[in-house]
Amino acid sequence: TANTVVLACEVQYHAENGNQPDWASTANVVFCIVFVIELLSRVALERKRFVAGFAKYWNLVDVIVVACMVLGEVLQNVDLEDWVLLRRLCTIAA
Repeated sequence: TANTVVLACEVQYHAENGNQPDWASTANVVFCIVFVIELLSRVALERKRFVAGFAKYWNLVDVIVVACMVLGEVLQNVDLEDWVLLRRLCTIAA
């Protein structure tokens, strides 16, 4: 898939130059958005089958992978002070 090719190019660039290419973070965000849209469209189309159908465990794996990808992007782009504030707000809301 395209994500695998981009990841391979990113790893090759990092191996040759010792740093991440400038386009890597943009590509990661784009793929993250595409995967979120794909997951949400599957939830909308499958509805109950998404959580109770034959592929429910694979769907759970997809949800975990996409959630980790989104969390990784959020944590990478959030200042530490903002993260502490967000955590406190979540604690207060719960």
